[in-house]
Amino acid sequence: MLEVPDLPPLGGEKLGKIQFQLSYDFQEMTLTLRIMRAVELPAKDFSGTSDPYVKILLLPDKKQKLTTNIKRKNLNPRWNEVFAFEGKKTTVIFRCKAS
Repeated sequence: MLEVPDLPPLGGEKLGKIQFQLSYDFQEMTLTLRIMRAVELPAKDFSGTSDPYVKILLLPDKKQKLTTNIKRKNLNPRWNEVFAFEGKKTTVIFRCKAS
């Protein structure tokens, strides 16, 4: 299980933290990504909350874009969603977006 460490804020805005788990099964050639939760996300709505989701993008082709469910009005969402990618050598980039 990986947790992204505290990074300096971009443009002075604290972005929060995301917790995820990444594993690879060499026999099955399957990459498994579990998006667990995020904490301390910034408020983006006028009501002081956000509607966060995680966008997952595989490189280099960028053709397969996946997202988690949107967690309405939540600054500390829990997803516990699993994504599996079979048979490719790729780089995974994901972004947690609060809107």
